[in-house]
Amino acid sequence: KEWSVRSAAAKALDEMQWSPSRPWDRALYAIAKQRIADAVAVGPTAIPALADALRFPAVSSAIGSALVGMGREGADALVAISKDEKSELALREAASTALASVGDARAVEPLHAMLKDVDPAVRYSAVWALERLGWKPGTDADRAVVALAHEDWATLARIGPAAVEPLMRAMTLEGGCQQTVETLLKVVDASSGRLS
Repeated sequence: KEWSVRSAAAKALDEMQWSPSRPWDRALYAIAKQRIADAVAVGPTAIPALADALRFPAVSSAIGSALVGMGREGADALVAISKDEKSELALREAASTALASVGDARAVEPLHAMLKDVDPAVRYSAVWALERLGWKPGTDADRAVVALAHEDWATLARIGPAAVEPLMRAMTLEGGCQQTVETLLKVVDASSGRLS
């Protein structure tokens, strides 16, 4: 499960001049050596190994691109990962981002769900990927998350009550800058009659 263990194992196997004979082992070995093209050369058998390795930052971008490049089967694997709420968030985020990078609209639903994540990096990454797909926010809550990702304080102030929760989250989880505090005060002041 750990990248450092996989990488060390591949290095040790290299020193022993080991050569994998089964396709699955060839895929795992190639991934651990960061030779993604070699894993792709194994064919569709490598898709589960590639999909599992999306969790590792050292190779996630290359693997996402490789899976997309493998055609329908690879893209379908990414869609399945991005929609599986039981999967690790890093895995879902990498899968969705890979789909968005090639304009696959099947990424919209899982990316939209990530706009509600507590981690600001996940929310902002989702905003970027959704915008790449041409998505436009349909609710004030979505507009607030997008505006916060772009640090568009004027839009946040105009949104009103729907901006309070994202601004509060930004203050508590992200440390909040002076502009965050000032915008929150403007929203609360302008909406005092509508906020409970």
